[in-house]
Amino acid sequence: MSIPIPGFWTLLRDSRLLAPEQCQRLAADFAKVKGAGEQSNSRTLAEWLVARNVLSRYQTLILCAGRTGPFFYGDYKIYDRVEKGRHAGWFRALHGPTGHPVLLQFLTGEAIHNPTTWAEAVHNTLSACTVQSPHVQRYFEPVDLTTYRFVVSEDLQGVTLDDRLGMGRYPPAEACRLARMAAIGLAQLHQTGRPHGDVRPANLFLDTSVPGHPGDLKVLFEPHVVPGPIDFTQGETPKLVAMADYLAPELMHAGHVPDAVTDVYSLGCTLYHMLSGNPPFAGGTVMQKMSRHASEGIRPLEPLGVPPPLAQLVTYMLAKNPQVRYQSPAIVAEHLAPYIDPAQLYAPAPQPLPTQAAYEHSVQQRQAAIAAAAQPQPAQLGVGPAGSGKPADGIPGVALNTAANAPGPARFVTPAPKKGGINQSHLVLGGLVALGVVVISLLFVVMSMKNDDPKPGPAVAVKTPDQPAQTSLEELKRQAELKKKNEVPVKPVNNLPNQGTNNSGNSTTKPPVIPGKTPTPPAGGQEEGQQIVPDDGQLLWASPTAGTTAVDLKFVPPEGNIFYIVRPAEMLRNPEGSKVLEALGPQFTAGKTAWEEAAGVKLAEIDQLVITMHSNEGKFPRLSYVVHSKDKLNLKDLLMRWGNPTPGKEGDKTIYQGQAYAYYPQVAEDGTKQFVMGEANDIKEVAKADGAPPLLARDMVRLLKSIDGDRHFNLLFNPGYFDSDGDQLFKGTYAKLRQPIKSLLGEELAAGLVSMHFGPAFYLEARLQGQLNKDRQTMVGDFRTRLNQLPDSIEQLLITVDAPAYWKKVHNRYRGMIVDLQSAIRVGVEGDQAVINAYLPGNAAHNLVLGGELLVSSTPGASAGPTTAVGPTAPKGPQTIDEVLALKTKMEFAAQSLEFVMADVVKDAHEIARGSAFGAGGPQEFAIKILGEDLQLDGITRNQTVRDFNKAGTLAEVLTAIVVTANSKKPPDDPDQKLIWVISSDPENPAKKMILITTKAAAAKKKYTVPAVFQKK
Repeated sequence: MSIPIPGFWTLLRDSRLLAPEQCQRLAADFAKVKGAGEQSNSRTLAEWLVARNVLSRYQTLILCAGRTGPFFYGDYKIYDRVEKGRHAGWFRALHGPTGHPVLLQFLTGEAIHNPTTWAEAVHNTLSACTVQSPHVQRYFEPVDLTTYRFVVSEDLQGVTLDDRLGMGRYPPAEACRLARMAAIGLAQLHQTGRPHGDVRPANLFLDTSVPGHPGDLKVLFEPHVVPGPIDFTQGETPKLVAMADYLAPELMHAGHVPDAVTDVYSLGCTLYHMLSGNPPFAGGTVMQKMSRHASEGIRPLEPLGVPPPLAQLVTYMLAKNPQVRYQSPAIVAEHLAPYIDPAQLYAPAPQPLPTQAAYEHSVQQRQAAIAAAAQPQPAQLGVGPAGSGKPADGIPGVALNTAANAPGPARFVTPAPKKGGINQSHLVLGGLVALGVVVISLLFVVMSMKNDDPKPGPAVAVKTPDQPAQTSLEELKRQAELKKKNEVPVKPVNNLPNQGTNNSGNSTTKPPVIPGKTPTPPAGGQEEGQQIVPDDGQLLWASPTAGTTAVDLKFVPPEGNIFYIVRPAEMLRNPEGSKVLEALGPQFTAGKTAWEEAAGVKLAEIDQLVITMHSNEGKFPRLSYVVHSKDKLNLKDLLMRWGNPTPGKEGDKTIYQGQAYAYYPQVAEDGTKQFVMGEANDIKEVAKADGAPPLLARDMVRLLKSIDGDRHFNLLFNPGYFDSDGDQLFKGTYAKLRQPIKSLLGEELAAGLVSMHFGPAFYLEARLQGQLNKDRQTMVGDFRTRLNQLPDSIEQLLITVDAPAYWKKVHNRYRGMIVDLQSAIRVGVEGDQAVINAYLPGNAAHNLVLGGELLVSSTPGASAGPTTAVGPTAPKGPQTIDEVLALKTKMEFAAQSLEFVMADVVKDAHEIARGSAFGAGGPQEFAIKILGEDLQLDGITRNQTVRDFNKAGTLAEVLTAIVVTANSKKPPDDPDQKLIWVISSDPENPAKKMILITTKAAAAKKKYTVPAVFQKK
């Protein structure tokens, strides 16, 4: 049907695509076109309008069909319909107020007709809108127009990975690049508490919109639904057939909800497909595919030219046992990085469209209004089926109850092995966590104390607000490049590979190093020396803050050895900072309340607070507080809040003596913004010195210059102080931390600085200043060595704690938190300082603090660890490793990795020795170490699966049965039995004896004494 030209103009006016005056003007212009006379028709006119970029081809097709649309849906104007591909049936549109291009997905079925279903869809979509990653499809808002309901996403140009794989397999480096981007995207999706559940090539999108750019990969997902258990009874539907090529075998179990570990398996299948050209178990029915996932080994990748280490990485991703599998996509991303060209690893991201910022600002208030209006009763994100209340095990950010009938904080959950399944090396950061717990805890404990020892309180439930918006890592890199060209300002950044952030709203600017060593800035605070460099997996992370807030120690009394520099108002304004403080429990609340009453100001009113611990002749340290208020304070009001303290003179300065503290305000004509409070003698010294800063040791002065005042928390300390008055900090329940921290800090440390910054990403940094005679590289090497030696004492701490019921879940997950912390840590050198830093998801901060505080506060259970009997009747326990190996035990399990089994053996050794003199006068610990390099030479991995194990006997006999079952299942002395155990010195600490898991060949080369059971008869 061809519509007459006058009728076309009428339809165009009625469609509201153009104003009447525009139509009139265009009609006049068209009439002047050659051939626009009687022979022309509406199709000719439509082509003319398309050529002039007045209408889109889709809009003219609708008009030529005699329809006026509709083209407008709320603020959005549709200009095209996607006809094929992953987004077929979606519509391309422009946001009216800003002109920003988007995609609209119109919902159908229950979401349209059922108010409860729509409310749940709104809830889920608003949660999806918080995911801001360069590697996840971005969603902006749900829109309800009553008749039409849709969700709005970013506009995507390109093809799915599924479409591209039809052209053949990828080279290993490119396959790893794409898989790594998918892993980063999945990790950021999981941080919202949402598993993906359907990771496969059809849901991975290759963005080819930027010519010359290698192309980014984005994870596609449905924002309005949260994946639940898969219904395999629905038959051979096309979608289920396609999904089954990539589904983890445990999803066959009824009610099993997808989680981070099942997503890792699916990503492993996808990577296998990219490397080989086919899914690992292609062909057959759904049930046949799932059966092969559960029982059949994958075809080797090495014959296809895949490097053996990469093939092994894929094997770990596709482990049948979820406990053996990589436990999070973030870990997968880290392991894939070495196989990618550094130039491609951190290729600059495409620049966002100029309209994006205005568009996001425009929809922000609309999202808030929808969130307030919609009050759904949906299943919680990351939980089981609606109404089940069952947490999805292994999804970071899942809310768990820590006390009966009380809501608990969101947990930074990384799936931990169900039984003893953690490598001790993953606990090396426990000392740093413990140190962080101590310093944050003491920050407010000391506020309510004079000379009393800290006494930790019970656990407290913490409410979890929504996570704030995040800025992508690639976007931050792009901004940094533009900053170098003086084109745009750059917001403060952090360079977490899994998540970027906009911190807490600070507007200061700083070009990032992503990631790389940050050169010492030249005088004047300029930082032009920073540059973006390829990440080799070892360089330090760049700072998230600019360091523009001044830090000095004016008005601090003398003899200070520990200095806390805190920004309370900024912390409390930040949701994660508030949760960190709440995670400290009732003791924090009591200390905070008491201190605020004495100080006359609330923490939320304080811009910067300097708390100092001073030498106190062997007693608990004296405390002083320098308060920098955000706003001006009236001195008369302050004096009333202080209880009208008695004024006195120190020279020409006025100080005030209250009941608990003396005060010295710095009075200004336009108001007071600063005062110091503490013991009377200290305040007099400050007044005498007219507020001049105290003298510090040279090494502390060096670190003082390195303090970044923009960070929420800084701790500057003299480590030697812990051997004098500072030893009082480790009394009572904190005594268990004394030795681990002392061991970690070492003897050569002259000064230390620990800082933290909270937000959508959690940044942790430690700077260590060594003695003058200590080479900085040697100091870093020694520190690494101490990290490797620390696990034993931390493991003992975890073993001895018998966690009460109210924090059992946190205790069980705390090991997984340490694993993620360990994977994010970087150690390096800047100037003459050793630097350790790490990025973690934002909710890691309060989880680590809460778990660490509860761990420190808990006392050893009566049955949690070894005890030493007193007197002549003390039971005689094992005094040597040989005696430990003679203890009787029994182990039985269906399938477990070699590494996890050895952890269980160690645990059993301690349990069966409980109540004896184990460790007193004998070996301090019974430990087992797997020498992975020795095993690899014989083609054995530390994750070798031990199956169908059932053995009773001595620990030595059980140990022998384990290595035999894991290797050849032949007699121990058979030449084909390569795997053995020996008693020898720890390769990293020759003074320590332990069990080593090695091979016969390596034992012969290293001259280990091989147990008789493995020697040829």
